[in-house]
Amino acid sequence: MWDRNVLYRTPQTTPAETYGEANVEAVYLEGPSYRGKPTKIYAYYAVSKVDGDERVPGIVLVHGGGGTAFAEWVRIWSARGYAAIAVDLEGQLPLPKTEQGRPRHDWAGPQRKGEFADYGLPLKEQWMYHAVSAVMLANSFLRSIERVDPSRIGLHGISWGGIVTGIVSGTDDRFAFAVPV
Repeated sequence: MWDRNVLYRTPQTTPAETYGEANVEAVYLEGPSYRGKPTKIYAYYAVSKVDGDERVPGIVLVHGGGGTAFAEWVRIWSARGYAAIAVDLEGQLPLPKTEQGRPRHDWAGPQRKGEFADYGLPLKEQWMYHAVSAVMLANSFLRSIERVDPSRIGLHGISWGGIVTGIVSGTDDRFAFAVPV
C-alpha cells in the first residue's frame, strides 16, 4: 500500500518557524500528495552533540490524537544522546488549541476524523495513509543526517501515535525497535 521506493528516499525539506522553541530545528518534510496537491509535514528535530566521528542513535516520535510535533520530546531524547524527530500527523502547527482545534498550515493533508471515519475514501485520501507516510519520511530524513547511525533508529508513539507505531513497525523494516504506548 505504501510506496517504499518513494518513502525510503530522503524527503525535500523547507525550514519552518520554530515557535520560540530553543535547541531544536523546525522543518517541513515533503509529504505525499493529497487530492492532487502537495503536502508538507511539520517536524521538530535535534541531533545530540558527539565527539569526532561518533554516530548517535535516532528516534522518531509520534504524538497521540489531538497532539502535534512536540519540541520538548525532541529536547529530552537529544539530551539522552539521540537524534530525535517529532512529526505532526494532521497538518497542524505546534500552537495552542483554540475552539476550532490547532491551527493548520497551508500544505496540510487530511485531518483525523474519529476512529477511521474516512475508511470509505480512496486509500491515499485517508488520514492513516498520510500518518504512516509521515513517520516513514521522518525515518528517511533522520537516516540522511551524517551523524546518525541508520542501523540504530527506533520508533516511539503514544495513544493514536502508538497505533501508528504498530502499523509502521510492520511496514518500514528499517527501524531497529518500536515502542508503541
